[in-house]
Amino acid sequence: MIKKILEKKVVILEFLLFLVLVAFDLFTKRLAIQGLQQGDRTLISGVLSLHLLENDGMAFSLMKGKTLLFYIITPLLVILILSVYMRLPKNRRFLPLQLCLTVLLSGAIGNFIDRLAKKTVTDFIYFSLIDFPVFNVADIYVVLSMAGIILLLLFYYKGDELDFLE
Repeated sequence: MIKKILEKKVVILEFLLFLVLVAFDLFTKRLAIQGLQQGDRTLISGVLSLHLLENDGMAFSLMKGKTLLFYIITPLLVILILSVYMRLPKNRRFLPLQLCLTVLLSGAIGNFIDRLAKKTVTDFIYFSLIDFPVFNVADIYVVLSMAGIILLLLFYYKGDELDFLE
């Protein structure tokens, strides 16, 4: 009984985390649109600046102009993420993977909402030190959560622990 209550609390907390992360992403995009109309802002000279860019592609501006494809792929990926999440055993061992999936879903949904609203995704963070492509907060969520998932699958979970995903 207590275990079920704790499981529900974890799911509720993860849902709240999801909402906060998506809201924060959308908030930062709105701030970027409002604050960068006059031009770029340097945060750390030669290292980090804010540069407004409307991207109709995906990361690194790949697949530019393929907006319709994103309207198909993103919901499928969301279904896949939710399917894996629902199949995970709700215990402490799988909490790191649950959290990574929550953050991944937040990034996917944040960019999808942006794309639905304006057919592009607002990117605004630019690391000039390494001339890295311009990105946004949702992209950070996706990259960090995918890195976490890969590390968990390689070093934390044993092969037979994930048999339930088949």
